Amino acid sequence: MYFEDIFQTGRFYVITKSDVDDVFASLDLLFHPARFGYFYGDVKYQKVTDGSGRFIPYQPKLSAKLIYGYDFDFGIGVKASYQFANDIFTNSANTDKLKDYQNLSFGISYKLLNGLSLTADFHNILNKSNFVFKGYEEKPLDILV
Repeated sequence: MYFEDIFQTGRFYVITKSDVDDVFASLDLLFHPARFGYFYGDVKYQKVTDGSGRFIPYQPKLSAKLIYGYDFDFGIGVKASYQFANDIFTNSANTDKLKDYQNLSFGISYKLLNGLSLTADFHNILNKSNFVFKGYEEKPLDILV
């Protein structure tokens, strides 16, 4: 099952195919030693094709999410994250592809009470034109508080 705007540009329909081959490999890492902060990494490789060898739309071949953070003893925490995806086709004929997705983010938090924090996140620091679906661009540099 996948999405494609085959009948009208910008209007996505759910498409199903029964003859799909999937090659998938994933690596998940979590290091959480308190002295050096924490690191989480998720890297995925997938090759999802139909019976004729064409790639299924919106299934990136390679994607990764990497996060490093550190929580200081005095209540402030910082983190940096990077998300990446490439080789994302937008149609079943494999004639159109999205640009590589890259999102570098930075966050800071302050622990007010146990279980309550004030946070600020800065997304897309590189100000890339990121598309998750054809024609739907994510916000440029974005600040969330």
